[in-house]
Amino acid sequence: MNAPYSPPGFAEAPPAAEQRSIPFDYSFTFRLSGIADQLASSSVTVSSEGPFVARSIGYGMVPDTPRFRFGLAPAAAVQRNIPAFSLRQLADGLERRSLVSSPLTAAAERELRVRKVARTGSPLAEMVLRTGFRLNPETADVVLDALLQNRPAPLSASAFENLFESIAVPPELFQFRYALYDQGSGRAFQSEPILNTAGLGIADGGRPFRELVPPITFAPQTSIRMDVTEVSPFPGTLHVALHGYKLLGTSGTPTDLRRLRRRARR
Repeated sequence: MNAPYSPPGFAEAPPAAEQRSIPFDYSFTFRLSGIADQLASSSVTVSSEGPFVARSIGYGMVPDTPRFRFGLAPAAAVQRNIPAFSLRQLADGLERRSLVSSPLTAAAERELRVRKVARTGSPLAEMVLRTGFRLNPETADVVLDALLQNRPAPLSASAFENLFESIAVPPELFQFRYALYDQGSGRAFQSEPILNTAGLGIADGGRPFRELVPPITFAPQTSIRMDVTEVSPFPGTLHVALHGYKLLGTSGTPTDLRRLRRRARR
């Protein structure tokens, strides 16, 4: 079995009887703008209590795109049936609702305005048209039945204005490149940044963790840095965690039992 990686010159551990471990995770948080090739860095410092042994790495993404409902313009809704409508009518209804919803980050707005793919005038509306929407679950059965039977649907004007619902960005669409560094020893743990789907899996829980073989041991007071380079055009908050444990009782640390005993004898 391979031993955990330890930085050069790291103090020899005391006998196992004087050493204990406690579960511990170190977490990194990144605010992503949705701009390709944007670089973000985050660092954590290992506690002075003892070395940290990282056994696996996992992540999760919280998209910025809010969930809200939208539909057709009031004039179309007065007909109280399901008219044939254009993408322009759909975009008008989406823009009207999105303008009063939670805004995107300033950086994401600038990027979306440069693209002008949907040309609705609202960056949030463009984001929804990019990521997708669905029928309002509260009226979906009535609407689908009307479409299948080719007959008017008994919907109110309010129901038409809330005909659709935005959906969150699917986890499999989030992509980024990451790199991990031990700034104490200057060691990098990859030859170049790794695509998340290649090194960690997708964020839907299908393969959320990567086991580190062998585990990585970071000395006390070491600064662990992670760099993330954006790939996908979706803003949000990225959370990355190193899962492992702290080693207490290691020589030269405040939890060194032998040193504490020597002090007690004085």
